[in-house]
Amino acid sequence: MSKKFFIYSVVLKSLIIGFLISGFTVILVNGIVNMDFSTFTYFTIISNIFTFITTIFFLICTIKRYKGFYLRPNKVFFIFRFFSLIAITITGFIFDFLIVPIGGIEYLMSYQSVCFHVIIPVLAILDFLTCNRTYKIKVSYIFLALIYPVIYLCFEMALSYSGFRWDNGASVAPYPFLDYKTNTWFNIGDGKIGVLYWIFVLIAIFIGVGFLYKLFQFLIKRRYLNTFD
Repeated sequence: MSKKFFIYSVVLKSLIIGFLISGFTVILVNGIVNMDFSTFTYFTIISNIFTFITTIFFLICTIKRYKGFYLRPNKVFFIFRFFSLIAITITGFIFDFLIVPIGGIEYLMSYQSVCFHVIIPVLAILDFLTCNRTYKIKVSYIFLALIYPVIYLCFEMALSYSGFRWDNGASVAPYPFLDYKTNTWFNIGDGKIGVLYWIFVLIAIFIGVGFLYKLFQFLIKRRYLNTFD
């Protein structure tokens, strides 16, 4: 590992960690939201926390490797990092290209919102594509990554059916597309799409983004890297 690459990798990972910490700090200090249990049921928050955990781990690996300790991340943790990347990518994509155009530019007026939905996704994508020289993305990893959205959806539905509510009790789900009371499960019509179909869309997006990263990794490897270590 060259000194130049080491500095680049450390700076990039440090920026991710710094922006994540600052984003959560702003929320806590300004009391923007009540940091109760419901806060940690949102896909955005969970995805950013996962990104924080994986970035710290791979930062430690990078530093130790530069100092001469060959610390190869466990393959399971690489898969964890991979589905965290897919999740944070979807978080940024949906917010930047769906929520902001529909809801208005005011969604970008808060520091923490820009951190969680714009800065962190961009930096995490850049870090993975330019600094990952450990494992190649296999097709099996893409389908293993589906464990996350499946568990997340089952968790949210279990909470909802047990009586838990969001938005001060006004909603049975953290997001409108999961609101089975309003949208029903199977109905399509009257401007509504059933929750089950939204779940299929989410899973399809996860798979699509996974294959897109596999393609990006192949192209980058062919252009810049001879082999993966």
